[in-house]
Amino acid sequence: MKQELGSRFLYDCAAFLIRIHCLWLVHCILYVCVFLYTLLPAIRKRSAAYRAHRFPGCSYPASFLHTWRLHANLAHVLLDRLCLGVQDKSPVGSLSLRSAKGGIVVLSAHVGAWQNGLSLLASERNVHVVQKRDDGLGDRQYFERGGGFPFSVIDIQDPIFCALAVTKALQDGDCVCIMGDRLPPGEDVPRSLRVPFLGGHIRLSISPYAIAARSHAELWILFSARNEEKIEIATFERVFLPETDLRNPETYRPSVLQYAQALERYVARYPYQFFNFYDMWEKETA
Repeated sequence: MKQELGSRFLYDCAAFLIRIHCLWLVHCILYVCVFLYTLLPAIRKRSAAYRAHRFPGCSYPASFLHTWRLHANLAHVLLDRLCLGVQDKSPVGSLSLRSAKGGIVVLSAHVGAWQNGLSLLASERNVHVVQKRDDGLGDRQYFERGGGFPFSVIDIQDPIFCALAVTKALQDGDCVCIMGDRLPPGEDVPRSLRVPFLGGHIRLSISPYAIAARSHAELWILFSARNEEKIEIATFERVFLPETDLRNPETYRPSVLQYAQALERYVARYPYQFFNFYDMWEKETA
């Protein structure tokens, strides 16, 4: 969805206005664009499943307002990242994993300002993010304007390379961030667990938990949020992993449930900072 919020030209224009201290004008344009964007039925449909679970039974005007606020928050998060790149500033906040020994797996989600929150770790450890590599507009636009990427990208589209790169990073004592709220490409049902979330059921991959357990790495949940133009670490908790029977997916159920419950608490507190724009809920059968 991020790439559809604007072209490279629009980002360049916004960057220019930020440099000449016209951020107020960028905000004015932002609100107009978000309103027009929200008018599109196809765009509103993308968050329909989430809104139905988070705001059940609301009227059409209320549903439209929820959608607008969701899009507005996403736009502000993207603008904050661009400002950090243009002004070459570091995110406000503190976060430390110095006490952890060896490699660390950080389990995040497509919520809030996750890149900015994660970059707080970059001052003390090498940080790698497992995601689809995007050399176009994408996230690179927000950071390359300043001091560069605060983390490296491990391309999830190449499973063999991804596995080797993650293993080496953890062996080197680095931090590897994985999005836990989406199934990796080609992930099969046996490698996932069905867990409750917002009144329904979703499937979450066990891969991050298995990687951490087999590598004897610590696993932490990290959700950050945008709060009055500052980055707030909303969730930061350690996941306790199994030590035996690591091949059995059910072994990881308590850990996966801990993640799902943490994400549900986040959504309850920040309902307009959940940016997983697709229907992730399984159809309930009688």
